[in-house]
Amino acid sequence: MLIPRLETWARAMQLSFHSISEPQIRSHSEYQSRSSGMVSIPYRETPESDSDSDSDAYPFLDGNSDVLEKTMKSIAWLIKLGSIHAQRLSNTVVNPKDGDRILKSCKDSYDNASSNLQQAMKALLSKDVDRMKSMLHAVFSNIGDCRDEYSGKSKTSPFATYDDKVTKMISNCLTVLDLVHERR
Repeated sequence: MLIPRLETWARAMQLSFHSISEPQIRSHSEYQSRSSGMVSIPYRETPESDSDSDSDAYPFLDGNSDVLEKTMKSIAWLIKLGSIHAQRLSNTVVNPKDGDRILKSCKDSYDNASSNLQQAMKALLSKDVDRMKSMLHAVFSNIGDCRDEYSGKSKTSPFATYDDKVTKMISNCLTVLDLVHERR
């Protein structure tokens, strides 16, 4: 059951799990069925390597930023979908004045998030970790602004799915950045 979920996640993130062998996934899967239900990627030391490089400690980085880049591209795609969703809702749904204001605010929040994410992607290319963190936190804040618009009302946000996914993916990016930054 874990293997199809990993493969689906890998396809969605456009990553390959070539550095984890099938037996490792199976043994992790057997362990997983007895554990708390949290999914984690098994870490294995490479004893034949005396190198202290990031690619040894974090095999998915392979000395570059593929994981972060692909995750940020996925975040950009979700933000674009959220912005399109806001535009469609404002064009098709007859809302009271407050509803129109909230939708416009969410559209603006998603547009700002897109702009900040582009800045984070530029910082990734220039390997400016501090700027990247700052911009990802700004995206996090922009997405939170839209969520906050609906929290005061007794309505469920039509953007909840986008908000949750983007928030989790940004959190993952920030965690990876912290791990890589600590190593250096």
